[in-house]
Amino acid sequence: MTLKMQYKKLEQLKPDQRQAIEEQLGSMGDFSLACAFNIKPSALKRLRKKLGIQSVRESFNTYSIQWTPPKIKRLGSTFDTQLAREWGVRPGIVTDKRNSLGILPYQQQQLPAGDKGTIKHIWQPEEIALLGTDFDTVIASSIGVSPSTVTLYRNSMGIDPFSERSPIEWSQEMLDHLGEVSDLEFAEYFGISYVSARNKRILMDIPNAVTGELTPLPQLCAAAIKKLGKITDLEISRQYNFIRYNIRLVRQYYGIPPLSPPKKGRKYDWNKKIINKMGKSSDRDLAIEFNIPKGLISRKRRQLGIPLNQAAASFEWTAIMLKQLPLMAPPFFAQSFKVDLSVVRQKLTELNITAHQGPKHWLDDELALVGTHTDAHIAKLLNLNTTLVRLKRRELGIASFRKNGPFDWQPQDIALLGKYTDAEIGYKLGLHPSAVGKTRTRLKIAPCNRLSGQYEKLIE
Repeated sequence: MTLKMQYKKLEQLKPDQRQAIEEQLGSMGDFSLACAFNIKPSALKRLRKKLGIQSVRESFNTYSIQWTPPKIKRLGSTFDTQLAREWGVRPGIVTDKRNSLGILPYQQQQLPAGDKGTIKHIWQPEEIALLGTDFDTVIASSIGVSPSTVTLYRNSMGIDPFSERSPIEWSQEMLDHLGEVSDLEFAEYFGISYVSARNKRILMDIPNAVTGELTPLPQLCAAAIKKLGKITDLEISRQYNFIRYNIRLVRQYYGIPPLSPPKKGRKYDWNKKIINKMGKSSDRDLAIEFNIPKGLISRKRRQLGIPLNQAAASFEWTAIMLKQLPLMAPPFFAQSFKVDLSVVRQKLTELNITAHQGPKHWLDDELALVGTHTDAHIAKLLNLNTTLVRLKRRELGIASFRKNGPFDWQPQDIALLGKYTDAEIGYKLGLHPSAVGKTRTRLKIAPCNRLSGQYEKLIE
């Protein structure tokens, strides 16, 4: 992609180019195909969906799940959110499936003292099915009860409140392509807000695709920075007249947790059973078990001087992670290796390592690998983000990896044709998917249009 981001329109392509694109849709990733023809990824996505072609990576997202009898049997046995975390999918998928089968949501038998209420309304199954599907105030109006009655009952069922926009779940595919195109184009392709795309890129120290430079953090005055995490972002915004999401971005970049004061009038009986479990179980697990907001548990634990449960002790630090620890900014390291930022900072303190600031520092042995194989393969070897490797290769002026001369197809390579997608085989053999497709067509082998489910095994 050029820095100017001057994309061609599909209508401007020659017939043979349009045909070549349509033949590769579904066997080659949208972004790779967009890069090859200088077309907007979002335009190719719309074309692929119009033609009814499945995405290369669609089976890897968290929007679908294979409903086996054991999974269905567990519906309603515990909170939907807990099952969703266990199965690695979005809570809405679990809730929708449970509702479609007429299974009532799990209801905790007893609420903590101080949060009990005399609920006179007798909830009908069709009313329970509405919980979490719209704002509590809207549901309350439709069934003729107070909003607090709806909120209290929904909380007792462990059902998340309704949100017009669900929290963004950043898949590896999204992270791989962050910074490859403009933030606006990225947001359009993945259906998220521009601010979310921009802020995520800044948090991960990824340069802007248009300028090729890192986007600086918003400037806050020293007084405002000192109050991050000590008062709410909203209060800082009011006191110093800064935009609220800029305050949140700076706070997140430096790994400062937000202050979430308890709601007025809400009291809890902090009995020995709850307190004895603090520091032994995660705050999130305790919140689910006792139906208490996680923020209140975290605050109470800190007031009592109880350290967080020993996540760092149970977390397995690999040799690759320890090697990268002093080379990455803590927020970027936490994002890349999916570890809590507090665990990263604790490890830095334990090893007496000064936290790295700014873009990742590249070692000589890492730089020597760039360009010797595909960016995705090098990223897998180094346990890094593919985009990070690709950007470094372009910065060094190294051409993308291509094998010299015609590829020598061995019997074991030919045996893969038709069993895996052209993109999967191309990744394993270091070939462009179109080269794989031409060989497959020449041998009159039908394409594999759906991922085999053995992708990780294939590329090992």
